[in-house]
Amino acid sequence: MKASCKKCPDCIIYGFAIGDSGSERSKVYSDSAFSLSSYELSHKSFTFNAPFEGGTMSEKGEMRSAINELDHVLPEVTFPTVETLRDPTYEGFLYVLGNLLRTRRYGAQESRTGTVKNHLIGIVFCDGEIFSNLYFTQAIYDTMKDDLNAPIDVICSQAQQVAETLLNNEPVRQRQQIFGDELNNLLAEVSAIYQDEAKLQETLGTLYQQTQSYAETYGAIAGKKKGKKS
Repeated sequence: MKASCKKCPDCIIYGFAIGDSGSERSKVYSDSAFSLSSYELSHKSFTFNAPFEGGTMSEKGEMRSAINELDHVLPEVTFPTVETLRDPTYEGFLYVLGNLLRTRRYGAQESRTGTVKNHLIGIVFCDGEIFSNLYFTQAIYDTMKDDLNAPIDVICSQAQQVAETLLNNEPVRQRQQIFGDELNNLLAEVSAIYQDEAKLQETLGTLYQQTQSYAETYGAIAGKKKGKKS
């Protein structure tokens, strides 16, 4: 993070912290995700020889004998998740939505142990945060506990119904809910933008101007400039 520019979309939207050099609070709120199935059915422990710090199994002629254990998530495990984006611009919304659609790996170890796929079931525009991942996962589990091995399209359909029910009990003002065909049409439009180089460059260029202006007015760069003037 030492090389953070403090003004690009990643820095402004996802946040950063560089000690005395400044920080920016993330506008994307995430929570711990919980598997829909039990730990015993969704994870498996693998035992392996632990290498030396240099990554080799031998050092100075001595073989490493230490044993290590690591948990792996099994294939076809579902993690219901709510992502919250605070105060986005149109371009910022497209950027984060595109990241969710395009992301295949989470965490430092996932470059070697597999990929994931995000299935978006709905979007809601409201004036506050909604239910947590744990609450959402529990509600889906209560609905599907007799059929947790259902195909992903069935799980998504059930999760959508659960989400719509839970939203009716949330103490927030909702301006719009997007589900079903309306959501599919929106995702198709976003995918089309990401496949069109000219439109994508225009969108990202506008977003960069927005985040740069924000950084210079309210962000860490603004504080640095004020310090120089004084």
